[in-house]
Amino acid sequence: MNPMYNLLLLDVDGTLVASNGEALPSARVTKAVQAASETIDVAIVTGRPYFYTKHVIGALGLKGLGVFNGGAEIIDVETGEQVFRQSMSVETLREAISIALSYGYPVFNTIGDNDVRVTSPLDVDEPSDKLLIENVPTHQAFDIVAALEAVEGTITHPVSAWSDEDVVNITVSHEHASKRYGAERLMGMMNHTKKETMAIGDGHNDVPLLEAVGMGIAMGNAPDEVKKLAHAVTLSLAEDGVAEAIERYILN
Repeated sequence: MNPMYNLLLLDVDGTLVASNGEALPSARVTKAVQAASETIDVAIVTGRPYFYTKHVIGALGLKGLGVFNGGAEIIDVETGEQVFRQSMSVETLREAISIALSYGYPVFNTIGDNDVRVTSPLDVDEPSDKLLIENVPTHQAFDIVAALEAVEGTITHPVSAWSDEDVVNITVSHEHASKRYGAERLMGMMNHTKKETMAIGDGHNDVPLLEAVGMGIAMGNAPDEVKKLAHAVTLSLAEDGVAEAIERYILN
């Protein structure tokens, strides 16, 4: 077997698993990822901190490096060792927190695996990986994203919330800590080119990831604007879309 792709990058929430903290990949997806891992390199590229992804990594049996906190960290998933970090300055954090708090939703500051709620810009006194604005009504999210995009040197995305309500979370990170930058750094560390890399994702924060690789595949449950920017669309999470894409493009 000589697959066209030698590296597969996988989003987690809405792609490998349902958007909640305890979910695990389906049996079919697990089998497909493990089969791909026998032939090519497979890595996680997620907005989650490493700690909240460990059970998914363990279920899939993944080794080597992964991208976490939306691109802010690259970690050896076997040892937990951080091999790269791109953090935001205290000044930038405080500006973003001030804007985020004005909307009245919970704001959390993420350093590594630790999420700490902040109630004032002065609550932060060291660089951090990510800000998270939690449980924002979907209809208001893009107004808040637009306001936060005014903070120089940052990138802002709506992401899946671990909730059954019509809400999203919003993340703010360093402009060079998107999934694009995380994926490109990972590809460089693992000696893979863009052309030989495939990625699968479902969210707005996956668009930079899908654009960074030779074959960017959107899940069937992705928003239409994400699907339009992908090279191909697979089945939904409920239909084991990751397995379908692996079987079609890697194992076939």
